[in-house]
Amino acid sequence: MSADQLRQAYELIRQGQKEEAVVLLQPILRSDRNNADAWWLMANALTDPAKQVQALNEVLRLRPNDARAEKMLGRVQIDMQSKQNDFSFAVSDDDPFSSTSQSSSFSSASSSQDDPYSTSGSDPFSQSAGEKPKRGTAMPPPVYQQQRSGRNPLVTCLAIIGILTLGCCLFTVFVVPRIAVPVIEQIASQFPDIMETLTYDPNFQGMFATLEAGGELSFGTLTSSGTFDRSDARDRGKIELGRSLTGNVDTFDDDYYTLTVTGRQEVTINVAASTNDLDPRLYVYDASNQLVGENDDIDMGTNNDSRLTLTVSPGIYYVVVSAFGTGGEYTINLSS
Repeated sequence: MSADQLRQAYELIRQGQKEEAVVLLQPILRSDRNNADAWWLMANALTDPAKQVQALNEVLRLRPNDARAEKMLGRVQIDMQSKQNDFSFAVSDDDPFSSTSQSSSFSSASSSQDDPYSTSGSDPFSQSAGEKPKRGTAMPPPVYQQQRSGRNPLVTCLAIIGILTLGCCLFTVFVVPRIAVPVIEQIASQFPDIMETLTYDPNFQGMFATLEAGGELSFGTLTSSGTFDRSDARDRGKIELGRSLTGNVDTFDDDYYTLTVTGRQEVTINVAASTNDLDPRLYVYDASNQLVGENDDIDMGTNNDSRLTLTVSPGIYYVVVSAFGTGGEYTINLSS
């Protein structure tokens, strides 16, 4: 297992190719079930909520205080519970609208002989074949007989329209709020967490800035329109040319240093991992928080440390150290 495979899975997830990412992560986890970074990537690549819960539980088993995994696990469990509530309708044996209900008033077996609408009872208006009406017996008027023997098509159409209208009203009042409102509330509650997940990564920050400027996206390498939000990173203080500092970058929080340049010159920045699990990334932004340079690996596959050489003008710059996957200790130094 190498950091390159995790990086490749990460890029596949960013590009929406989650199935390919799952295929890549499966052999990694078969050989190393205690790889927390692989489990975290797997949780983001899976689409089955139940499997996502399993992957996130593995992350928390290995990193019990992982706040991001706990937050994602809570969201997935809420989604699962919401879906169960929306589709857990059951028909009771006593439901008067159930076709299997023994107490249904529409069952043909329960028709009473005294039912005035039953054809098997003694209809007061029925007349046996060949039987003449008795003298003095009151008979229904001809108009009544005609109304019972036929239906007005206009009345039938109006009745159907009325039933459909009533059904639509009932559906809108009782069914739509039950389905739509929980979904809208769930989306609204998750929106801040989704935006937080996207914006912590400088790659996504650059993507948003590119879209706002009307440019095209370039995955894998940030364009010069990338921006930096210092509120999402930890301030490690000032850094000077010719000075070496040590730091410890977190998995989800970047470090940044403030560099003041007094004259136009060429600057080389090196970031070397002090722990084997750390794969550092290096970004440099100007005083306007615009990206001016970045580097991931000095030599992909052989050297995962970062090195960047820039020609800078007088001003203030922010040097950002980010971790791909697991965080760890590092050494950073600047030379001219």
